[in-house]
Amino acid sequence: AVAADRVTNAAGNLADRLDKLNTKLEQENTQMRKAMVALTEAVEDMMDGITDPNQRRRVQKAINTARIAFR
Repeated sequence: AVAADRVTNAAGNLADRLDKLNTKLEQENTQMRKAMVALTEAVEDMMDGITDPNQRRRVQKAINTARIAFR
């Protein structure tokens, strides 16, 4: 019975730790997504000032990649 109680307590503690970790990771993910959206919008606003065609392609590719990531 003692061993079973220890296993049950250990499982409960693990579940609590995993729940806290999951909550923290979800919050970090939300913050990173907001930052990515803000950065993408800022870069899009600067696109008109980029005259070099190669640089424009690189920047547009980065914007497209970011937008795909936060769909």
